[in-house]
Amino acid sequence: MNFLTVMILYCISQFKGERSINAVFYLIQGKKSSQTIQDAIWYSLSHVFSIYPDLKKEQFQEQMKKLVMLQYIILDKKTVQITELGEKNLRQSLEKYPIPAELDGWTYKDIDQKFWQRLSLIVQIVSNLGNGDSKFMPVQRDFYTQKWVKQWLYTWNTKYNKQILSKKLYHELEQILSQFERKKKNPNLFVARLSGYQQPGLTISQIANIYDMDEYYYLVVFRSIIHYMITIISEQPQKYPLLYSLIKNEKREIVLTESTRKTLHLIKMDKSIKEIAKIRKLKESTIEDHIVEITLMDPTFHIERFVNPAIQERIRTAIKKLNTRKLKRIKEEVSNADYFSIRLVLSKWSDRK
Repeated sequence: MNFLTVMILYCISQFKGERSINAVFYLIQGKKSSQTIQDAIWYSLSHVFSIYPDLKKEQFQEQMKKLVMLQYIILDKKTVQITELGEKNLRQSLEKYPIPAELDGWTYKDIDQKFWQRLSLIVQIVSNLGNGDSKFMPVQRDFYTQKWVKQWLYTWNTKYNKQILSKKLYHELEQILSQFERKKKNPNLFVARLSGYQQPGLTISQIANIYDMDEYYYLVVFRSIIHYMITIISEQPQKYPLLYSLIKNEKREIVLTESTRKTLHLIKMDKSIKEIAKIRKLKESTIEDHIVEITLMDPTFHIERFVNPAIQERIRTAIKKLNTRKLKRIKEEVSNADYFSIRLVLSKWSDRK
C-alpha cells in the first residue's frame, strides 16, 4: 500500500463507521466547510486535515477501489467501515511509517504553504545574488509570493547588506535544522528541496527515491517538518527574526459565515438564543447551528452559558465510555442532555490532535 491508502484507512478507522467516504476525501484534501472541520475535531483528525491539498477525486476513487478489492473496507450508501483485515494492515503500516507527531494540518493550514514558498524563493535569491548571479529562473512563479519576497528583501536590505543578510539567514536555518538532529530527524529531507547558486533543489520523486520512501509518505514528513519549524519559530521569534518575519502576520483566521458572524455579534451583547432568533427572524435551531460553528472555529469560545459544567462532564464521560460521536447513542446515555448540548461538547472538548 502507498501512504495515501494508509491515510485513507486511518481516517476511516477514526470515523468508526459513522461517516461517509466523501467525508474522508474532504478531510485529507482540506475542504473549508463547517462539516469537514467538525469531522476533523470530533474524530481527533485535525492533525491530518489538508495533508494532501492537491489530491484529485479520481486519485482518491482509484485508491478506494483497491481497498474494496483487498477487502480492507466495506462501503454502503451512507457510511464506510474498516474490516479486521484493514485494521491489521493499517497497524502494520503505521508501525513501519508512523504519522509524524509534529504534523498539525488544522493549525497550520495555508500558513505552511506560504512559509515554504517564501523561504524557498528567498534562499534561492540570496544564494544567487550573493554569488553575483542575477539571471536565474525563480523556483516560485506565484505573483503574490514574488511580490511579497521583493518587499521582504527591500525591508531587510535597509538593515543589512547582501552578505550579512545571507550569513544571518544561513545561521538561523542552521540553528533550527540542528533541532531536527537532536530529535533524530533527518534535516536533509527539507534541505534537499532548496535551490541555491548552481544547485537546483531535488524533486519530491528524487528525494523519495534516495531515501527509499513512498512519495505520499514523504509529502507528509515534509509537511510535518514545516509545521515543526513554524512551531519553533513562533515560540522563539527573537532567536529567529528573519524566519519569524515570514509568518509574523500569518495567523490562522477564524472564518465564519456572514450569518454566523451576525449571531456572534448578538451573543457578545449577551442576547439569549431565543432573543437572537427573534431579532434575526430565524429558527432557534439555526442559531444553535451558528453557535456550534463558532465553537468549532474558535477554541477560545466559552460554552458554559449554553451547557452547565455538570452536564458537560456527563456528556464527556459518555463519549469516552461509548467511544462514539453518534449523537443518538450519547443522548441515550445522558437522557437529560439535548442534542445541542452534545454537539457543543463534542465541538469544544474533542481532541484536536
